[in-house]
Amino acid sequence: MHGRTPLAAAARHARLPTKATTSHISRRAMSSHIDPDAPLKTPEDWTAMQESRAQYKSLVDHFSAFGSTQTRENSFQPHHPLHRPPPPKDLTLSALLAAGAHFGHSSSLLNPSFMPYAYGTRAGVTIIDLERTLPAT
Repeated sequence: MHGRTPLAAAARHARLPTKATTSHISRRAMSSHIDPDAPLKTPEDWTAMQESRAQYKSLVDHFSAFGSTQTRENSFQPHHPLHRPPPPKDLTLSALLAAGAHFGHSSSLLNPSFMPYAYGTRAGVTIIDLERTLPAT
């Protein structure tokens, strides 16, 4: 059957219900399934539409107090820092240290005039004093 199940084959051959088969459904049951695009022809249609909208609004009002207020705009998205880095005024020394921002370079490349800005050397890397190299804010 090439991966197709008998249920899928039966679903392909199923027919949609006709008007004659749905006539036994009560008008009240059908009013809860009003087609929103259907034109309103009678005052009853208008009333049913108003009741449906009022019921929907009351459900939304009731349940809107529950759940998360998190949206796409106010939640962290991992790709944002790559394309939208924080501006320099928002960076702190602790954030730079936590991020591992420029700890230094190879000790063999150290320019002697840079010595006042260096803490020292560890594992062949000069550790930079960020307190002295960052501008005061």
